[in-house]
Amino acid sequence: SNPTNDVILQLQRYFIRIWERHLTNHPGTSFPPIIGIVFYHGKTPWNIGTDFKSYFDCKEEFHPYLPLFRYVLVDLSKVDENQFQGTAELKAALMLMKYSQYANLHEFLSMIFEVLKELRHLEDFLPFFKACILYIMCNLKEEYHEDIAKVISIEFPEGEKIMPTVADKLIRQGREEGREEGIEIGLAKGIIKVLRAKFSNFPQIMEARILAVRELSTLEAIMDIAIKAESLEQFKRQLKPFLPQ
Repeated sequence: SNPTNDVILQLQRYFIRIWERHLTNHPGTSFPPIIGIVFYHGKTPWNIGTDFKSYFDCKEEFHPYLPLFRYVLVDLSKVDENQFQGTAELKAALMLMKYSQYANLHEFLSMIFEVLKELRHLEDFLPFFKACILYIMCNLKEEYHEDIAKVISIEFPEGEKIMPTVADKLIRQGREEGREEGIEIGLAKGIIKVLRAKFSNFPQIMEARILAVRELSTLEAIMDIAIKAESLEQFKRQLKPFLPQ
């Protein structure tokens, strides 16, 4: 994740799709307001404006005719994990995003694991746990993989079931795909593997649509949705604004 000028255009495209769908489903009604929120967890500081007007180099007399739009930036590197609110699933996801870019990610895993333990009573904990471990292993230095795998197996009875498949097969294969076929295709295939692991009835037509996405920032957003989705229907709903209709 890096600051890019196309973020604000990407948000605009999402909004347009949502409003077009609203216009189709509810003709003659007012558009719903949308507040754009960008969760940033990259290594470099966010150094671009959050106001659409700041992207234009023009005289002041043109300002009244420029789009009035800004988004909320949440730079997770500047947010203390104690400030994270909401469900345990959301806290775990935000913590993973926050620390995934840290070179010493391994030092924060015990804290993340404690949050994951709060979810073990949930019926669909195992798919979510698998997705979290996949995300961890994708961002963790390989030198720590074996030690972390042992900790997971000790701390989580479920660990022995998923480590051979998720932490080894999926991660290594995903990295090979990323090197051989390009980052975008490798990430798209990683998303599909996460979804297959979570939802046995994941449709092939949706796989094709995800593989057709070529924007890295869009794929990263879809990966975050896949990790946090509690059901296939929830994933489908949240995915719609990211794909062409």
